Amino acid sequence: IFYALLVNILFVLVTSGFTKVNTNVVHKVADGVQGTWKKKWTWKQHWVKTWKPVYVAKWTKVWSPAEVREYVPLPPVPPNWLKPVNHH
Repeated sequence: IFYALLVNILFVLVTSGFTKVNTNVVHKVADGVQGTWKKKWTWKQHWVKTWKPVYVAKWTKVWSPAEVREYVPLPPVPPNWLKPVNHH
């Protein structure tokens, strides 16, 4: 158990520099409407089923990279940035 714990700690320390990778992709939907898709890789835990020699399922929690994607809309333009409209 100690050896497995030591290997696990070393693995986490070695890979801790690679925990987050961010990518921004600009996506234009229509005229005047813009936003970005933000993609982020982060370490998350999930359950993995392994089998003992007597074919009994054993669930263990492991950590692996997972991609999280979210759409981030751009905020509206401030009113003082707009040109005044002449109504003649």
